[in-house]
Amino acid sequence: MAGLEIRNRRALGWIRPVDSADGTVASYFRQYEDGTEPRLGDVLTLSLEGPERRSDHQQENHWLDTKIRWRKDGELTWPQLRSLPMTDERLWHDNMASDSGYGLNNRVRLSFAQTMTTSLRLIWVSRLQIEVVRSRHDRLDGTFDFAETRYRLSITDPVYELASRYQNPGTYELGECLLTISLGASFAGFCYKLIAGIVERSRFADG
Repeated sequence: MAGLEIRNRRALGWIRPVDSADGTVASYFRQYEDGTEPRLGDVLTLSLEGPERRSDHQQENHWLDTKIRWRKDGELTWPQLRSLPMTDERLWHDNMASDSGYGLNNRVRLSFAQTMTTSLRLIWVSRLQIEVVRSRHDRLDGTFDFAETRYRLSITDPVYELASRYQNPGTYELGECLLTISLGASFAGFCYKLIAGIVERSRFADG
């Protein structure tokens, strides 16, 4: 889970709170006092202890102060979300990185990632196709077109991961979305692009 830091109503850099070296936050520590988890588009306050000071591309990581619960301060409207800083360039394009067996434009070489200092992007897409795959290793994948390139990436958004457990295998069509794309830690010489967050336009009644 990650988000944009907001000061004086301006969106600044990305923050990825973590409570362990694997770059994640346990579900209990990312809950509000009523036990619910933040939704993408929430404005919230949390306490950080300082940057993790990693040597790789995930420079946004900050240690979470787990003694203080997260507080919800409000929700952004769709126009406010659309006004956040976004990229219109291809997502960490690496000409020398082949696709994985199930993905499309879904990874970069570790040596390529080591030249970067950022691992998060916010993008707008007009359409997102989600596929629930049941096999020896269940998968949840998302396919979309962006910057004249087609992507097929794994989805790690916890809300959609949970919902997929109760869905039949198959393909599901979503309309206009904002996607948070994360470049994960290295694995077997590659870093994988992930759909870490999905905000559907259909959630919003106006704007």
